[in-house]
Amino acid sequence: MFLYGDSGALPDGTALSCQIGPDCTYARYVASGQAEELAALGISDGKSLEAAAWRELTATGLGLFALTMGGALIGGFGRSLATQPGDDAKPRPLETTPERTV
Repeated sequence: MFLYGDSGALPDGTALSCQIGPDCTYARYVASGQAEELAALGISDGKSLEAAAWRELTATGLGLFALTMGGALIGGFGRSLATQPGDDAKPRPLETTPERTV
């Protein structure tokens, strides 16, 4: 994840003064003028940025999991109600074969 690999290097060759990881990502956002937006979300340092990122990732992952499982259950239920190709409405009697004697 970019959050843990951020070294603070900037495109102009300079670097932010920070520890590698979420601290540098937070410093990068502050340097770009987003400090007020982050503060409004309760993010005040690298550690709180990391916690917020994991909360969002967890919520999104759980939402996608729930939607996928819900769709699979609905599809499976609908498929169980449908007549399958090759099914007849009447059951077939078992075929009998004459017994063989040796």
